[in-house]
Amino acid sequence: MVERLLSRRPRALLAAVAVLAAVAAAGCGSSSSGSGSGTGASTSANGGGAKPASSSGVTVLEVSGPLDNPFFGAIKKGSDDAASQLGIHYEYLAPTSENDLQSSLVKLTESAISRRPSALVVADGFPPAQDPVIKKAVAAGIPVVVQNSGQGSWQRLGAVGFVGEEPVLMGAAAGQQLKAAGVTQALCVNGVPGNPTLAERCQGFARALGGTVVNVDIPPTDGGNPTAITQAIRGALASHKDVNGVFTLGADLAVSALQAIDAQGMTGKVKVGTTDLSRQVLADVQSGKLLFVIDQQPYLEGYDAVQMAAQAAQYGVHPVSAVTTGPLVITRDTVGQVLAVNQRAPGVRGSD
Repeated sequence: MVERLLSRRPRALLAAVAVLAAVAAAGCGSSSSGSGSGTGASTSANGGGAKPASSSGVTVLEVSGPLDNPFFGAIKKGSDDAASQLGIHYEYLAPTSENDLQSSLVKLTESAISRRPSALVVADGFPPAQDPVIKKAVAAGIPVVVQNSGQGSWQRLGAVGFVGEEPVLMGAAAGQQLKAAGVTQALCVNGVPGNPTLAERCQGFARALGGTVVNVDIPPTDGGNPTAITQAIRGALASHKDVNGVFTLGADLAVSALQAIDAQGMTGKVKVGTTDLSRQVLADVQSGKLLFVIDQQPYLEGYDAVQMAAQAAQYGVHPVSAVTTGPLVITRDTVGQVLAVNQRAPGVRGSD
C-alpha cells in the first residue's frame, strides 16, 4: 500500500462538496422501489415504495450495502433525495445482510447490467471479484460511478467518477487523534477483512500513530454477531496487555470494543475511537466513552454519486477527479452539531 498522506484534494473540490451537502440537506422526497431479482437481495426505498414518474427518462440503479447497517441507510437517504430532486427513476439494490457480501454484490451488479439502466452506481468493496463486472458494465456502454470504496481503481476500470473516502487519510486522522491522547500501542479492528480500503485505513492509522498496532480481523461469519466480536476484541486485549488504544472500523465494532474493555477491567485505561456514525456512537462521544468518530459522510456518497451518474447519462458531464467525502473528525466538542442535524433530518448523519 502506498502512503498518500500528501494527496489532499484542492480546496475548491472540498468547497464544492460542502455546497452539495447544503443543497442535499435542504431537499426532501422519496425514491422508487423495486422487487428482488432472484439473487437473495432486496431493494428498498423511502416513503412506501411507489415508483415516481421520471421526467427525464433516466434510470439509475445503485448497488450498495445492506440497509440493516445505518451507514448504508445514510447512503440510501442521500441517493433518495438526489433522485427525487433530479426527477429520475432510481432503485437501490442491496444484499439482505452482511453475510457473503462479495458474492451478493457481484450478482446484484450482473442483474443490474442486464436491465440496461441509463447509469449505474456501484460500491466496489471487493475489487478482485467486483472489478470484472464493473468493466463489463463499462463495456456495455453504461456510465458507472464507483462509490465508497475503490478510490485507487475507478479510473482504471473506466468509471466516469468516484465518490467516497480517502482511506489512508481516514486512518491517519484516527492515528493523530489517539497519538495526541497519549496512545502508544493500539488495536485496529476490521470487520470486513476482505475489503482493501479498510486494510489501508489500518495502515494509515499505524503510520500516523507511530507506535505498535495489532490488526484484529473479524471473520465474515462473525460480522453480524456482537457477542463474537466482543470476544475477539477481548481476546486481543488479553494477549496484548500493553494496549492503551483501540481504533475500530465501524460503529457496531466500537460498541463491542467498549464492552470488551469493560469486561477486561480496562475501562479508563484504553482510549477508543471509530469510523462511521450511529446513534449509540454519537451518544458515546458526547458522554466521553469514545474519544472521536470519523465520518466519511455517507449521505454525500449517495447524493453525489446518483447526481453524477444521472448527469453523465443525460449530458455526458462529470467531475474529472475523485470526490472525497472523508475523513471528517467528530469529537466531544463538535458532536452536538451532529446531534442537532439528526433531530431535524433523521438519517442524514448515519444514525439508526
